[in-house]
Amino acid sequence: MDGLLAVAPSPGSYVSESDYFNARWQEAFWGTNYRRLRAVKDRIDPTGLFFVHHGVGSEDWSADGFTRLA
Repeated sequence: MDGLLAVAPSPGSYVSESDYFNARWQEAFWGTNYRRLRAVKDRIDPTGLFFVHHGVGSEDWSADGFTRLA
């Protein structure tokens, strides 16, 4: 894996093929679009009704999705 990361240090990923424990998921799955998408999410869904693990805004929820953290 180290050899691959040396060639492509930020390769990205598909959410459906994600590492559940990826600490940098915002960058890996959404890249430079994350901040813009988060602004849209906050405007359209201010209560966080629509939630998915590693989805935009999901860092505001516990890992099990039952408790809002922010």
